[in-house]
Amino acid sequence: MSELVASTSLKNEKHFHLFIDDANQVIVARWKGFLKPEQLDEGTKALTQAIRSRRIKKHLSDQSELKVLSSDIQKRLVEGVLPEIERAGVTKLAVKSADDIFAIATVEKVNNSSQIGNMTIKTFNTDQQCLNWLNEK
Repeated sequence: MSELVASTSLKNEKHFHLFIDDANQVIVARWKGFLKPEQLDEGTKALTQAIRSRRIKKHLSDQSELKVLSSDIQKRLVEGVLPEIERAGVTKLAVKSADDIFAIATVEKVNNSSQIGNMTIKTFNTDQQCLNWLNEK
């Protein structure tokens, strides 16, 4: 398995960086800080557009730099974002866990579902662990 490489940068904002790793055919979203609803909406829109237009099936959501997720953001993720990226075509979602102990608790609430429609979700500690699982047949 190759290392994660930001081959094609799609959007780089203060609160998220969205890029494609062409070698692994993975779309990566690196989320940062305390997300506000409009920031989540902006990132989700860019993410789902890229998934659809490039027909990507694998997504790595790097939440290692996230801070605590508000209950509103948690609800939006569970009820809107995760089903939306599944409908866009993602079948495997690897989540790189947050470093902040308080963020870990809120992130785990969101990612406790292991299956949404045709999409399987698993949580890991490193980019390489995420890639290894995403690249399994």
